[in-house]
Amino acid sequence: MRHRADHRRRMGRLLLALGLIAAAGTACSKSWVLNPDLGAGGMGGMTGSTGGAGGAPVADGSGGLPGFAGHGDFGSGGHASCKSMGVGSSTTTAEMVFVVGRNASMANSFGDSGSRMTAVQTAVHNAVFAEQNFVNFGYQSFPSFNGCPDGSMCCSSADDGTDTQPVSTPSIDKVLYRPCDQNQSGGGSGCVAFTDSRAVSSTLNSIMGRFDSNPDPSNDRYVVLVTDGPPGCPSDDPYKACTAAQTAVSKLANANIKTFVVDVGANSSGDACLDQLATAGGAHMPTFYPSDPSSLASALAQITNVAAVTTCTIVLSGGVDPDQLQVFVGTRQVHFEAAGVNGWNVLPGPPSISRIQLHGSACAYALALHEPSVQVFSGCPPCTAASSSCL
Repeated sequence: MRHRADHRRRMGRLLLALGLIAAAGTACSKSWVLNPDLGAGGMGGMTGSTGGAGGAPVADGSGGLPGFAGHGDFGSGGHASCKSMGVGSSTTTAEMVFVVGRNASMANSFGDSGSRMTAVQTAVHNAVFAEQNFVNFGYQSFPSFNGCPDGSMCCSSADDGTDTQPVSTPSIDKVLYRPCDQNQSGGGSGCVAFTDSRAVSSTLNSIMGRFDSNPDPSNDRYVVLVTDGPPGCPSDDPYKACTAAQTAVSKLANANIKTFVVDVGANSSGDACLDQLATAGGAHMPTFYPSDPSSLASALAQITNVAAVTTCTIVLSGGVDPDQLQVFVGTRQVHFEAAGVNGWNVLPGPPSISRIQLHGSACAYALALHEPSVQVFSGCPPCTAASSSCL
């Protein structure tokens, strides 16, 4: 019962995320491996409305599961059976790096359950754990706990970071919850630095090293800046510190790395500098101003779902004819829908590259499978409406 309830809550959250993506107007490019060598054996060719185990045909009808051996016979809406072959593709994985301020004021209370930093630790852990099968996460904190080359503490923490990687909860927890040392205060406050330096610009300028050094050109990459106030260190001019941070965010945007901004401070009316960073970040979302741990958790869940939903774009290895293309998620065929509300359609692009986008309930279904299996076949017409046998 609890598992089914958790599943319904996850489906609801995924559908909400899909709505946010549509409103933001962002493009997605995460894709699965669709192996062009589908192997020998497998389920075999199937005909009929659902198909039988091992390729045994069942009653005639529409649809039918593919022969996952590479060549399959399909029942196609009452038409004569046709031959279909697997379509090869490349795969990419969205990457997201959390950049978290651990300056002294992060020990201030946040809601009724602890400090700002302890709320951030819980929210980051939960967001990463929920989406680690769809997004490669990394982490970097600021300021430095042990001093910077110039003698200040206004730089990122060399000891508090991890590169993006799959199934990343353990590696992020290791740095997120690391024990306090002599340069940090208060395990109960989340282990924050003794300085109130918000070294945003220098940290963002060095964050490229946390991403995959050889990304796929269509890979989606993101930074999530979690802070409790505008950038700058105690001796900095606030205007110059803000300008330097904007420059760093703009450089990331030019490298196709989008930046989200989350402020866990007491700025209920907003902060002009942080709003400018969010605009320059190119993620098409305003600064998040959570007021308590619950709203912080909601904000990070929305942000990480933006990256997770990119899983619903499949990059094929060449031009395709959508009139002779079938897309399967698990054992369910997805219907073609040019409007792109539900089902799948083909995204515009150069003739040498074809991208298929899953939309609406089809994308939510794929994500809910946790580790979805996607197959694309060419040579048979798709179904064109949702039905009992077709998403």
